[in-house]
Amino acid sequence: MPIRSAGAKTRFAKEVKTRTYAKIAIARQHRKRHLKQHASSTSSDIMAALSFPRRLEGKRVALFIDYQFEDLEVTYPMLRLQEEGCEVVVVGAHPAGQKYTGKFGYPVKSHVCIEDFSSMDVDGLVLPGGFAPDYMRRNKPMLEAITTSIELGKPCAAICHGPWMFCSARFPNGAPVCTERSCTSFVAIKDDLINAGATWVDAPVVVDGPLITARTPADLIPFMHALIEALIQSPARAQ
Repeated sequence: MPIRSAGAKTRFAKEVKTRTYAKIAIARQHRKRHLKQHASSTSSDIMAALSFPRRLEGKRVALFIDYQFEDLEVTYPMLRLQEEGCEVVVVGAHPAGQKYTGKFGYPVKSHVCIEDFSSMDVDGLVLPGGFAPDYMRRNKPMLEAITTSIELGKPCAAICHGPWMFCSARFPNGAPVCTERSCTSFVAIKDDLINAGATWVDAPVVVDGPLITARTPADLIPFMHALIEALIQSPARAQ
């Protein structure tokens, strides 16, 4: 075997190193192509799995909001409605874009100020609980929007302290919109609903005409099933 000089040994080592790096680079390229193909396949599988019926496509629902809302009673209805293809418009008492924070710190920004809102532009309303209804029930435009929606037969869904709004929203004759209706709510406002003329029922969800009510976040699943079904059955709004 020929004896290599020091210079030859150095060149040989460099050539081996170069070939090794080239092999590593080629292996990396193959791995990247494989991962890309796998990712593409996985992405397609995910998109296929998400091709579920969007039963509320074309529907639009307003979600009234104010400070200290019950976090789950805003986020869960919002996500469930969006999942069904429904557009959710967050309506607050302040200028559009206002950030409201829930009882547990979850932030939600409004899309529309109630001063610029019309019940004619939506197919239904969602009224969450928490401390927010204590502010919202003092807001005349919000109460008028609820009354108009009920007069038009549009689903109005309120949960927890949300049904308080049905005590304060009144028809032109002065009667609360929950008068002679069956409702449920968080138990602390049971007497308020009874005094407003409603029949209070201890049930996870109660549907009476356009009014849909539920007691607590624990009842969100049947609450949203009832609202989604009501929206499916409701006639299309005028465009």
